[in-house]
Amino acid sequence: YFPYGRLLSRSLYFAETVCSNFFGISVLCMLVAMVGLFVFHEMTMIYVCIALIGFGNSNIFPIIFAGVAAMPQKKNEVSGLMIIGLFGGTIFPLAMGVASDAIGQSGAVAVMTVGTVFVFYMMKSNADLFRFFNDDNM
Repeated sequence: YFPYGRLLSRSLYFAETVCSNFFGISVLCMLVAMVGLFVFHEMTMIYVCIALIGFGNSNIFPIIFAGVAAMPQKKNEVSGLMIIGLFGGTIFPLAMGVASDAIGQSGAVAVMTVGTVFVFYMMKSNADLFRFFNDDNM
């Protein structure tokens, strides 16, 4: 994990003011970087994309944990999100390996992109669940 992203997402300022927006920024950061891995062929840009993926990914779990603290009435839903994330960590590497063997490295990136698009879709379709720190919950 990208340590600066974890430190930033755990800070009190972000935890109390812009947690849901920061979650969206993190997911968009990963989506842009995934597209960049398909588009760019220069090593410097590939490294920048990998850093953006690490930065975005490192913020997801701390933000969801902050949601558990802010919304105790939705702890079951948020816990389910955490389990889905852990389950994805066991399935996605296998799928990435199969896709990489079948069509090359771009197959593995495509599998990661599908996962990131799913997180983005879930964020948009369950906006109330990702709006942790509104006035009703404080």
